[in-house]
Amino acid sequence: MPTYTGISSEAFKHPLDQQAEQALRNVPGFDLVASKFVEFIYERPQLVYLMGNSIKVGPRQYSTIYHIFRECVRDLDIHPEPILFISQNPQVNSYALGQEHPYLVLYTGLLDLLSEEEIRTVIAHELGHIKCGHTVLIQ
Repeated sequence: MPTYTGISSEAFKHPLDQQAEQALRNVPGFDLVASKFVEFIYERPQLVYLMGNSIKVGPRQYSTIYHIFRECVRDLDIHPEPILFISQNPQVNSYALGQEHPYLVLYTGLLDLLSEEEIRTVIAHELGHIKCGHTVLIQ
């Protein structure tokens, strides 16, 4: 995968996505209210849950997935680097949360069914949500 150093989310956002997001962000106070709501209702409690009930991926835990994740973070120029968790769940799913302290979650059901290239695609998709600022809007 090529590296896109300095890429802005505007380079790949759909025009209708840009339009809808701009309409929301034009509402006075939306950014502050939405970000604080998501932070306190979803992000923080979910992060505490994940820290106690999931595996934080790193060089020694799911090292192949960690390597794929690090490549995607580099290639999409994501800052700060999110935390990646694996959660024991039979569903084929993943999600991203967090603006200031972003994180991604992959379910084991997804890992059981997908190839490494498909997992790379899922990780890149979730990183795209972080890059675009969707983690405040998706709830």
